Amino acid sequence: MSHETINHASKELINVSLCANPSHLEAVDPIVIGKCKAEQFYRNDDEGKTVVPMLLHGDAAFAGQGVVYETLHLSHLPFYSVGGAIHLVCNNQIGFTTDPRHSRASPYCTDVGRVVNAPIFHVNADDPDAVVYVSKVAAEFRQTFNTDVVIDLIGYRRHGHNEIDEPMFTQPRMYQAIKKHKNVLDKYGDALKEQGVVDDGDIQELIAQYEKICEDALAKAKTETKLQFRHWLDSPWKGFFKDDQGTWVAEKLPETGVPLETLQRISDEISTPPADITLHGGLKRVLKGRAGLAKNQVADWAMGESFGFGSLLMDGNHVRLSGQDVERGTFSHRHHVLHCQKQDKGIYLPMSNLSEDQVTVILFWQDNYISDARVNTPSAIPPYLSTAFSASSLATPWLTPTLMCSGKLSSVTLPTRLSASSISSFLLDRPSGSDNVVSPCSFLTAMKVTNT
Repeated sequence: MSHETINHASKELINVSLCANPSHLEAVDPIVIGKCKAEQFYRNDDEGKTVVPMLLHGDAAFAGQGVVYETLHLSHLPFYSVGGAIHLVCNNQIGFTTDPRHSRASPYCTDVGRVVNAPIFHVNADDPDAVVYVSKVAAEFRQTFNTDVVIDLIGYRRHGHNEIDEPMFTQPRMYQAIKKHKNVLDKYGDALKEQGVVDDGDIQELIAQYEKICEDALAKAKTETKLQFRHWLDSPWKGFFKDDQGTWVAEKLPETGVPLETLQRISDEISTPPADITLHGGLKRVLKGRAGLAKNQVADWAMGESFGFGSLLMDGNHVRLSGQDVERGTFSHRHHVLHCQKQDKGIYLPMSNLSEDQVTVILFWQDNYISDARVNTPSAIPPYLSTAFSASSLATPWLTPTLMCSGKLSSVTLPTRLSASSISSFLLDRPSGSDNVVSPCSFLTAMKVTNT
C-alpha cells in the first residue's frame, strides 16, 4: 500500500509506501531496508538523501527481537547502508503482560541502538510539541550524518493487549494510575486553552474534521469489491518499475534463450586465470575443469549459474547477490571473486569483464563487499560512509548522545562530528510535584550540542 501527498513546506510530492508485517514482530525490518536500498539504487542516490526508511517498533519487540540487532549491524556496511533509518519506538512500558524489569537487562528498551552509536531521543508522548520537535531534530540528524536515529516515544497502553485482555490481572497498580490519567488530546487541549491559542469551538471543529476523514475513508472502503493480494505483498508506486518492453501477455511466453556466442564468452571468462594475480593451486584446477566442460559443451551447476548471471549482465540487468559465501559459493563451486595469494585485497571479478557495455554486478556477503570494480583493487566506499568513518573520526572517542525531552527545548546546532568533547549535558526541566505516570524519570535531561 502506498500514498502520495504534498510536503507543504517544500511544495514537493512525498510518497509513503507501507510494507505489511506478519504476526512475527519486527520481521519486516530488513524488508523495508532492502526495499529502500533498491529504490535508492534505481534513483542513483548514493547518499540516501531521497528515500528514507522509517521503522515502527514496540518497546518489548525492539529489545527482544534479534532481527532488530541484525538489521542495525548492517546499517553501516557498504552496499547495505541506506544512509540511516528512523526508528520510532512506541514505548508502552509493557510487553503484552510483561513488565520491563522482567523483559530486559538494560535500563531502556532502545539501548540496542547503542551498538551502532545511533543517537537516541527519549520523549514524553503526552507532550505533542516535544514529540514534533524531537522528530524534526532526528530527521535532520539522519539527513546530516547519514546514520540511524531512534525516537523513544514514552507513553502507555490505555486498554489491554486485545479486546478480551484485562491488564488489571497482571499490572493492577499501573492500570489504576492509567485509568485516572487524562488522555493526550484533553491534556493538550486544556494547555492550549490556558495559553489562549484555541477555545472549545476550535477543538470541536478539529475533532469533527478528523472524524469526517475517518468516516469518508470507511465509506470508500465499503465500495471496494475485490482484494488485490499484490497490494499486501508489495507496495509499488508509480515510476518505480519501468516497463520499456510493453505489456506482457500471458499467452505469449517471453524468449529466454541466448546466442551460443554469449555462453561461449561467459564460459571463457569464468575459466581463464587472470594474468595479474596469483591464484591458489586448487582454484587453478577448478578453472581448468570449467574449460574442459565448455569445450565439450557440458554445464554443471556452477556454470549454469554463471550463464544466468552473465547473460543478465550482458543484457543490461543489474545483478546483486547477498549473504554468506556468495563470492566463493557454499560448496566452493562459484568462485566469482578470485583472490590473489600474495597481495592483500588483490581480487579479480570475472563477471565484471564480460563486455564493455554490461551492467554492474555486486557480490555482497556478511562482513565484506565487492562492487563493480573491473580491476583487482577494492572499489571506493560510498561518499557518506567515507565521511562518517574517515581516519580522523575513527581516532575520536565517540559518544552516543541520549536526548531526553520534556516541554520545549532550546535550539540544538548539529556539529560536523559528534564526540565526547563536543557534547555537554544540562538540566532542561525538573517538574515539581509531578505525578506523570508515563515518565520513567523524576526529571528529564537533554544534551546541549555545540558546533565543533
